[in-house]
Amino acid sequence: SGNTAPGRATTLLVAKAVTTMGDMRDRVTAYRTAMSLAKEMLNRGIICQEEYDVIDTIMAKKYGLSSCTIWRE
Repeated sequence: SGNTAPGRATTLLVAKAVTTMGDMRDRVTAYRTAMSLAKEMLNRGIICQEEYDVIDTIMAKKYGLSSCTIWRE
Protein backbone atom coordinates (compact mmCIF):
# COMPACT_ATOMS: atom_id res chain seq x y z
CA SER A 1 0.00 0.00 0.00
CA GLY A 2 1.20 3.53 -0.81
CA ASN A 3 1.97 6.36 1.54
CA THR A 4 -1.19 8.33 2.30
CA ALA A 5 0.50 10.95 4.48
CA PRO A 6 0.75 13.54 1.66
CA GLY A 7 -2.93 13.01 0.87
CA ARG A 8 -3.92 13.51 4.49
CA ALA A 9 -1.71 16.58 4.81
CA THR A 10 -3.30 18.10 1.70
CA THR A 11 -6.77 17.34 3.02
CA LEU A 12 -5.93 19.01 6.34
CA LEU A 13 -4.52 22.09 4.58
CA VAL A 14 -7.61 22.42 2.39
CA ALA A 15 -9.90 21.99 5.41
CA LYS A 16 -7.97 24.68 7.29
CA ALA A 17 -8.13 27.05 4.30
CA VAL A 18 -11.89 26.55 4.01
CA THR A 19 -12.33 27.13 7.75
CA THR A 20 -10.15 30.24 7.58
CA MET A 21 -12.13 31.59 4.63
CA GLY A 22 -15.38 30.98 6.51
CA ASP A 23 -13.96 32.65 9.61
CA MET A 24 -12.84 35.65 7.55
CA ARG A 25 -16.27 35.91 5.94
CA ASP A 26 -17.90 35.87 9.39
CA ARG A 27 -15.51 38.53 10.71
CA VAL A 28 -16.01 40.78 7.67
CA THR A 29 -19.79 40.39 7.95
CA ALA A 30 -19.73 41.30 11.65
CA TYR A 31 -17.45 44.29 10.99
CA ARG A 32 -19.58 45.57 8.12
CA THR A 33 -22.78 45.16 10.16
CA ALA A 34 -21.30 47.18 13.02
CA MET A 35 -20.02 49.84 10.64
CA SER A 36 -23.37 50.06 8.88
CA LEU A 37 -24.94 50.96 12.22
CA ALA A 38 -22.17 53.45 12.94
CA LYS A 39 -22.62 55.01 9.48
CA GLU A 40 -26.34 55.41 10.14
CA MET A 41 -25.53 57.13 13.45
CA LEU A 42 -23.11 59.42 11.62
CA ASN A 43 -25.67 60.25 8.94
CA ARG A 44 -28.28 61.09 11.61
CA GLY A 45 -25.85 63.35 13.46
CA ILE A 46 -25.76 61.12 16.55
CA ILE A 47 -21.98 60.83 16.28
CA CYS A 48 -19.38 62.97 14.50
CA GLN A 49 -16.80 61.85 11.92
CA GLU A 50 -14.09 61.63 14.58
CA GLU A 51 -16.22 59.26 16.66
CA TYR A 52 -17.03 57.22 13.55
CA ASP A 53 -13.31 56.90 12.82
CA VAL A 54 -12.67 55.70 16.39
CA ILE A 55 -15.46 53.13 16.08
CA ASP A 56 -13.98 51.98 12.76
CA THR A 57 -10.57 51.45 14.34
CA ILE A 58 -12.03 49.58 17.32
CA MET A 59 -14.24 47.34 15.17
CA ALA A 60 -11.42 46.55 12.74
CA LYS A 61 -9.21 45.55 15.66
CA LYS A 62 -12.00 43.53 17.27
CA TYR A 63 -12.63 41.57 14.08
CA GLY A 64 -8.98 41.23 13.11
CA LEU A 65 -9.03 43.36 9.95
CA SER A 66 -5.98 45.32 8.94
CA SER A 67 -6.17 49.00 8.05
CA CYS A 68 -5.43 48.24 4.40
CA THR A 69 -7.93 45.44 3.80
CA ILE A 70 -10.36 45.87 0.93
CA TRP A 71 -13.25 44.99 3.24
CA ARG A 72 -13.02 48.12 5.37
CA GLU A 73 -15.18 51.11 4.46
